[in-house]
Amino acid sequence: QELRNLALGGKNELRNGNFANDLANWTIHDLTNDTGTVKSVSCVKGKTEWVPSGKVALQIRGTNATDRYGVISSDMYLNPNTEYVISGYCAGHRVGKVQVNVRDIDNSSANIFTLNITPVNGGNTLDKWHRFESVFTTTSRTRFALNLYGVNLANDGYAWFTDVQIQEGN
Repeated sequence: QELRNLALGGKNELRNGNFANDLANWTIHDLTNDTGTVKSVSCVKGKTEWVPSGKVALQIRGTNATDRYGVISSDMYLNPNTEYVISGYCAGHRVGKVQVNVRDIDNSSANIFTLNITPVNGGNTLDKWHRFESVFTTTSRTRFALNLYGVNLANDGYAWFTDVQIQEGN
């Protein structure tokens, strides 16, 4: 998909999408029905087996967690009926897929955009991660939020995200 009308160095509408401020502007969003599984969300500083040096990554971890588990951003105020580009990096280990959702907060948090990424892999350099980039269009409302999920985490499964951005344009 070719991107047009996107300003390089433009404003990132997503606060703390690089996770430099730990989980500031993010809260856990658990859609699993699993009460007995171990689940956690944290930020991991780079130079590990799975996170590149110089990066901070959101780490979503679960054991036998079915459905979606991850985080939701604080509210973003976006222009109505406007195209935006969402981009970033993700990785996974023992996870069915990684998912990115945009929600319309003032419409019962309805999903207006879903990006499923599978198969997922990762490693200690960004070239081993999956770079995602896609265009979505807002609704007639102005208040939105972003979900980052690991879906169907197996025994000691992980999903990671870093450098997530939302910019107006296409």
